[in-house]
Amino acid sequence: MERFTLPIQSLAALPPNHDLRHLVRQILFVAANSIDHNCTPLHMSQKIVQLLYKISSQLGREIYVALLEQLCRSFEDDERKLNIPVTVTLLRSGLVSTSLQDQQLAKNLFTDPRPSLQNFAAGLIRECLSSDPPVASQSQLTFSIEVLGQLAQAGDANEEYVCTMVNRLLDDLRVVRRPTTPRSSQKHLREKLFSWFQQWLSIFQRSHSPEKAFVSFISQLTKQGILKVEDISSFFFRVCAEAGVHSYMKCMANGEFDYAFQALDAMSRLIVYIIKYHGDASGIDNDQAKVHYLTKILSIFVLVLANMHEEQGVLFQQKPFFRFFSSLISDLHSIAEHLGSAYFQLLIAISDTFSSLQPTYFPGFEFSWLCLVSHRLFMPKLLLSENREGWSAFHKLLLSLFKFLAPFLKEADLQLASRDLYRGSLRLLLVLLHDFPEFLSEYYFSLCDVIPPRCIQLRNIILSAFPIADLRNNLDQYLLNRGTPSFLTTLKDRLRQPGVPEGLTESYNLSLINSLVMYIGVSSVAQGKARSGSSVFVATDPGVVALQYLAANLE
Repeated sequence: MERFTLPIQSLAALPPNHDLRHLVRQILFVAANSIDHNCTPLHMSQKIVQLLYKISSQLGREIYVALLEQLCRSFEDDERKLNIPVTVTLLRSGLVSTSLQDQQLAKNLFTDPRPSLQNFAAGLIRECLSSDPPVASQSQLTFSIEVLGQLAQAGDANEEYVCTMVNRLLDDLRVVRRPTTPRSSQKHLREKLFSWFQQWLSIFQRSHSPEKAFVSFISQLTKQGILKVEDISSFFFRVCAEAGVHSYMKCMANGEFDYAFQALDAMSRLIVYIIKYHGDASGIDNDQAKVHYLTKILSIFVLVLANMHEEQGVLFQQKPFFRFFSSLISDLHSIAEHLGSAYFQLLIAISDTFSSLQPTYFPGFEFSWLCLVSHRLFMPKLLLSENREGWSAFHKLLLSLFKFLAPFLKEADLQLASRDLYRGSLRLLLVLLHDFPEFLSEYYFSLCDVIPPRCIQLRNIILSAFPIADLRNNLDQYLLNRGTPSFLTTLKDRLRQPGVPEGLTESYNLSLINSLVMYIGVSSVAQGKARSGSSVFVATDPGVVALQYLAANLE
């Protein structure tokens, strides 16, 4: 790394075909294809960490961190992590947070309930509760226990041994729960938390400035210990979420349509005010503290949605959940200036939540999900982010949409619901084509890869994306034989990277060249078919001439 001396100080600004990017890909290739797949990435990671603390340039630090991120992903499914004694020791020492472990384990169980993971979860919970002294209380492992219960009811344990182990744990917990946490006590706590939420709902409905009343309200809530204790605060937000959804259902059943969403809007506003004034106790990293707190609240709301999606089946009510997320996005935007740099990080946290709620996992939420990911205060914020930092997050969401649609599109027998979802996806692509063609041209390969070949309309929209509007207009004129002879000469210059001297291999914008070649090919075939009724190759076609010129004249 030391032998590369560059004026560039950011990985995002590094040209796509720069030698450093090739070197990074080679390192990852060696790690992925090594004979000892377990040890080699580990040794490489250790060496990179050492170098990370020695490097002086920002570009070097970003490259090392990117390498570590990719190497860590290779351990995501590493079964060696499912080691109960090691995990218990880490939890007991405090090096791993019990609440974070519970949330992450629940999320992994929900997305990938493989037998080995269920076995690990059941064994870990039993060991944490039964060791002397206990490593954690049952209330600290609520999310994992709840997901295991859902899996047991659904019969998702593929191995009889795992199924027996999980069911035995759940039976033991039901026996233990009675003397330690009586139902009457839990009911009393729920009623107490519900009354606090009702107080906030009353403030939200009657006050012209709820934020002014929020300070005194949150002070009382803190004095009661509701937000100080992890278990009680999690239970409080769960009670709020359930109360908001039940209030919607009750109002709709009684015909009180004007009040149906007030509880959900009140919950959204409460969360946003908490995030606004929440900070790190040390004052060092307030942004990260806000993101962590919102992530915790959203994970609780996801579990409430998952429970109702499972219990209600085809009768699942998606509107209240859509309203909550929509209000949350709008309320966060209203305090964006106050949040500063944390605002974008909070949007990424919401994006991760939407990824957890993708249609493949929650088909009953598909229409609301599509509306949320294309929300005017969400999608543009990600795609207009500095250095394109939000592009990968939205690309992940878009891939989730087309992966869900793919089976229906392959059969070409769209029912009413799938046809409406297809039309919505089509409109989303058209918006992206009009407002963010650079995004589609950047990810055209991976997007077309998940769309079935028979879906010509979807593929053509993606392939027709072309960055830089004036260049596209001039190119269209040339392909229609209406351009000037000097266009090809100017085209070569427009393909250069700005500020990069001639003669260097990375002096051209490869992403733009890829889009240009694809666009010329698609347009030439379409125009040839329109003129003669067939897609016959013509050597004198302007598109062919343009490609030949570029092939001969680009260094």
